[in-house]
Amino acid sequence: LSPSRYAISSSELRAALSDSAVSKIVLAAGTYEFADDMCPNQGGSALCIDRNVTIEAEVAGSVVLDANGARRVIYVSTAVRAELVGLSITGGAALDVSFLASSLNPR
Repeated sequence: LSPSRYAISSSELRAALSDSAVSKIVLAAGTYEFADDMCPNQGGSALCIDRNVTIEAEVAGSVVLDANGARRVIYVSTAVRAELVGLSITGGAALDVSFLASSLNPR
């Protein structure tokens, strides 16, 4: 089984993201606001994901990640897989945005 961690605050979420032993983070219902950057060298982002990880709302649709319009909400490094499940993401701001989305072919 993959180690998972439960978080109830923005600081606990960041701590779990910084712990390479954690592969899944479950978030309690609520709004997670970010007043500063986790990785200022990556365009100023509230959360930085540099490894494979899942971040999931305990109850789908009950978690909001909010950067208050001051920064990018999430930066995901290349060559990693970030699964964001049941989250609402709002209040982001960035000058340069790029992404690579993969899709599954329905059968």
